Amino acid sequence: MTAGQIDAILPFDLAVDTSLQVVVTRNGAVSAPQPVNLVSSQPGVFTQAQTGQGIGAIVILHPDGSWAIAGNGNSAKAGDTLEIYCTGLGDATPRLIAGYPAPDSPVSNAIDAVTLTIGGVNVPVAFAGAAPKFAGLYQVNATIPAGIASNQQAPLVLSQGGRASATVTVPMQ
Repeated sequence: MTAGQIDAILPFDLAVDTSLQVVVTRNGAVSAPQPVNLVSSQPGVFTQAQTGQGIGAIVILHPDGSWAIAGNGNSAKAGDTLEIYCTGLGDATPRLIAGYPAPDSPVSNAIDAVTLTIGGVNVPVAFAGAAPKFAGLYQVNATIPAGIASNQQAPLVLSQGGRASATVTVPMQ
């Protein structure tokens, strides 16, 4: 959490396509109600700078079993698998309990399909769902195909239900 930011996990049984009034109370001060529209999902990729910009919170898994965190000289290439850490993928199956860690078995898959583009190229998603043993954290796993241009700031976007995440970057070689 940073100044001016509130982190919350919403219950999965709230009705989507509705509006709720949110009120914040802090140190005895109460905010005016603010309307919040609820949608089934809104992907958001975590970033290393914790600002929503720059290099995503991404682990690169190499075919030899080694791994690295994207950035600082670590680039992904064809054949590598990315673990992209994000939020906002909505309901999952088996259903999660908001605020409780996701089980590691069976894994909870996002109900709505997630798509991924890197450098404008569609990348097949192998898994999109709750990150095991964490509450409110999702991960998307995808293996990099051939054909993505080398770029130390390749744009990466997750989409779900017609809603796209903000663009983050991933170094590609």
